[in-house]
Amino acid sequence: MRYGTFNEQDLIELALENGVKTIVLTDINNTSACLNFIRLCAQHQLHGVLGIDFRNNHHQQYVGIAKNNDGLQELNTFLSYHLENKIPFPSEPPAFDNVYLIYPFDKVIELDKVRFRESEFIGISTTAVRKMPFTSYINMLDKMVVMQTVSFRSKKDYNAHRLLRCIDLNILLSQLPESQQGNVEQQMIPVSQLKKVFKEYPIILQNTTQLLSQCHVSFNFENAQLNANQQVYSTSKEADYAKLRKLAYEGIKDRYGDREDKTVVIKRIEKEIGIVHKKGFVAYFLINWRICEYARSKGFFYVGRGSGANSILAIYLKSQRLIR
Repeated sequence: MRYGTFNEQDLIELALENGVKTIVLTDINNTSACLNFIRLCAQHQLHGVLGIDFRNNHHQQYVGIAKNNDGLQELNTFLSYHLENKIPFPSEPPAFDNVYLIYPFDKVIELDKVRFRESEFIGISTTAVRKMPFTSYINMLDKMVVMQTVSFRSKKDYNAHRLLRCIDLNILLSQLPESQQGNVEQQMIPVSQLKKVFKEYPIILQNTTQLLSQCHVSFNFENAQLNANQQVYSTSKEADYAKLRKLAYEGIKDRYGDREDKTVVIKRIEKEIGIVHKKGFVAYFLINWRICEYARSKGFFYVGRGSGANSILAIYLKSQRLIR
């Protein structure tokens, strides 16, 4: 997606290399990787936690972490409402029932925030921990948790990220402002090193461990639902294949009439029918043909199959409209 440079599997492998036992996935304004992430975590005996990194035009507002499945639904509902209606995320969102909210330290300072709900915390990174003692927030250690963002594995990932940001913004690399890119220091560090950084503030580590231990999102991947798509259109796969060939050659005749040289056309159609048959999409083409045939019989306008681009077979079956 317009920001990231590595997938869930790579993230989990990186966590294992660094001795991490619990890892939180918080994509920016997105949850599309959540299911696969939880599935992979279970396979590697990792405790996977889910959340969302809420941002307005790349500016981080806060991170929501789901306590459970209901919390994940709350986060998705909140996210969808604002994205669908193009409404910026509020600097301080309403209270959630099953969500922890983590405000990055710099955002807390910007908001001059001093009141926190029971489920709200201040996120401290390895960079922020050096600044924190010189602020009044040193007296709020009980509301602090570790917030070490991991966006890159290396400088190579960081450079790829910058290019992705330029593509998203349609600008040159030389025009990319710092506010529209991540920090090269947002890399994973070994747990042992993380503990050394926070050695003077063990309560922050304790708060983090306690918070994450209360977060459990689960999905049932064991009983995978069988493919419910219709596998046979007529009486058998053999009959379907014969009908598809018959319809294809009727389409060729309808389109080219009695033209003698159809060598190129037949070669192309045979190749495509072969691929469709090999991939198991014969019934799919016939079902689409039947729907479009019904539309023609009723005089309904239709465009055709959404994936009909460059499909000669779809054209000959009249499942894809084409100006003659």
